[in-house]
Amino acid sequence: MINRTSHIALRASTLVEVLIALLIIMSVFAAGMVIFANINKASRSQTQQQIKMQLKDLQKEYEKYPVATEEHIIRDSIAYTIRIMASQDYPRLKRITASARHPYNDLILDSLVVLKENRDE
Repeated sequence: MINRTSHIALRASTLVEVLIALLIIMSVFAAGMVIFANINKASRSQTQQQIKMQLKDLQKEYEKYPVATEEHIIRDSIAYTIRIMASQDYPRLKRITASARHPYNDLILDSLVVLKENRDE
């Protein structure tokens, strides 16, 4: 039997070529991470702006409600809690507290506290 070996010429890369290829791959990866971080930051800030707008709208909507009111609302997959209580320090004022929570892990995303004149009395 005759051993037939194929003569394929393999050319090994030099260390310099490997390092240059590694630098190119790392720079592309770093640029991708910067782009991803900017997109993620922009998305998060847009959500925060929406939550702030919702809290202000809820506060204005519930200004007319009587003292000792507590409501739980879910809008756009965010759980909002609105509490209207009489201020302990100033009896003529009522405190409206609105908070936004993540519905699944109960983390507070944002909150708003406003003192308004109590016209119920």
